[in-house]
Amino acid sequence: ADIVTVIDRSGSMGSSDARNNQTRIEAARQAVNSLIEFTTTGTRLGVVAFSSGANVASEFGVVDDSTRQQYQSDVNDLFSGGGTSIWSGLEQAYSILTSTASPSANQTIILLSDGQGDNPQRVSQVVTDIAAEGITVHTIGLGNQINRQQLNSIADNTGGQALFSPTSRRLQRLYQQLSTAAQNRT
Repeated sequence: ADIVTVIDRSGSMGSSDARNNQTRIEAARQAVNSLIEFTTTGTRLGVVAFSSGANVASEFGVVDDSTRQQYQSDVNDLFSGGGTSIWSGLEQAYSILTSTASPSANQTIILLSDGQGDNPQRVSQVVTDIAAEGITVHTIGLGNQINRQQLNSIADNTGGQALFSPTSRRLQRLYQQLSTAAQNRT
């Protein structure tokens, strides 16, 4: 399987309304780290982070015992600040999967975001491109300012699930389910 996680690190991800007074970014880091732990060796994984723009937090590569720690370290370095440009995160994940992945592999994007994205038209365009490539996007909404309509729409249009998960423990469980589902389809 090929999985790219797309993590919202906008300013509002600094809000402490996750479980145990964690900030949303802390909850997100914890959830992605558990995904990295549960990802089977041989899965190809990349991590993209976005605020006002997107950047690659972890290069797309094969997960094994030696790379797992590097992925987790890259995720732990993410901090919150800036706007919420969901389309740029999705666009970056799309370009990683379409430029480096083998077309036969099951391809999944997991988007973790807490809220309102800017430029919904641009989001729709990117989602159309993603769906055309047969890539599934699962969306996970975090916190209590979630644009459910947008996250539902992204998931629905790509055959994914939209999950709204205010607690970090529930979030970890969801990632585990998604990671297992992505691996079972290869």
